[in-house]
Amino acid sequence: MGIMNNLAFIFPGQGSQITGMGKDLYSKYKIAKTMYQHADDFFNFSLSKISFEGPDELLKKTTFTQPALYVNSCIISSILNEIDIFPKVVAGHSIGELSALFSAGSITFEEGLKIVKKRSEVMDHAGLKKPGTMAAIIGASLEELNIICNQEEIVVAANFNSKEQIVISGTIMGVKNAIKTGKKLGLKRIFPLKVSGAFHSPLMNEAQSNLKKTIDKIKFENAKIPVFQNYHSKPVSYSSELKENFIKQLTNSVLWYQSINNIIQNDINTFLEIGPSNVLQRLNRRINKNTVNFSISNTNEINNIKNEL
Repeated sequence: MGIMNNLAFIFPGQGSQITGMGKDLYSKYKIAKTMYQHADDFFNFSLSKISFEGPDELLKKTTFTQPALYVNSCIISSILNEIDIFPKVVAGHSIGELSALFSAGSITFEEGLKIVKKRSEVMDHAGLKKPGTMAAIIGASLEELNIICNQEEIVVAANFNSKEQIVISGTIMGVKNAIKTGKKLGLKRIFPLKVSGAFHSPLMNEAQSNLKKTIDKIKFENAKIPVFQNYHSKPVSYSSELKENFIKQLTNSVLWYQSINNIIQNDINTFLEIGPSNVLQRLNRRINKNTVNFSISNTNEINNIKNEL
């Protein structure tokens, strides 16, 4: 089958984790067992056990969620490659972009483990040092969004998930006031999210600086296929730009629906969500109803996908 000209791999971010993720892959694929064992050795704790058995509250912690998602997505991508399914382009939502960089050949699995370990730790620490939160808004115009974010404390647009769904991020009081402002504007669907920090906002400045120190020591290769990056939603292949944009992502908006639209404009309309959930698949249907979407999370879905493509 090889590289499919109309196919994109997309990789989910935090919030997509599910207890039990990867368990059947571990029992049925040698590469899954090898990669999970490698990750367990690297982290000095059983990431596989936390992924397979939870409990949910532990898996939801940033320091476990991000590594669990990275490893799971890299394994599924590798299995698909083993059965000769390769995308034309890749993209990943927030931490999912790290899995996209692995899939595109810009980083090795081991280098990604180093990055995700540091990224999860510095983001978790930043959330404790400078407490913040996030909220989802459904149906706001850009004008209304600007009014909502115009607070005395930090509030910014963190995720542009679709034209209708935007996530804001900032200080606890800032987001609380932003929710009040949104309701005064008549927005009925604006609500807080259960997160451990103000991700993709200036409250992550220190985390970004600390992550950069780690990433600067890691060699990125030019990507074998384009990566549509969160920072500006455009395709990138050069190693230096891939590295720079991934670092910038921590304090800047995730331009997700813009990335998907740009992929579609490159004559690609089939998307495989590579990870434990179908969050991105559902978003894609809202972004463009003409897209063809599949979620690949388990052995059955892997076995079926060759017949579907």
